[in-house]
Amino acid sequence: MTLFKYITGANEANINIDMTTPVSTKWHKLEDKKTMMEECFYISEEHQANPPKPSDPEVYLVKRPEMTVSTRQLP
Repeated sequence: MTLFKYITGANEANINIDMTTPVSTKWHKLEDKKTMMEECFYISEEHQANPPKPSDPEVYLVKRPEMTVSTRQLP
């Protein structure tokens, strides 16, 4: 819910950002054999040049290089 709060106004500009799809999910293995999930929403084109800074320190912005994404829907 932390990331969802960011796109629904928990950011320094207090603005809502449309949620995009797909949502990128990355799993990290930690030293203690636990896993951590990193979830990423793509910021809509309207806000890409100057995305609002997150209010929550657990939310951070990452600039990724341009890429082609393939996705599928599971039943």
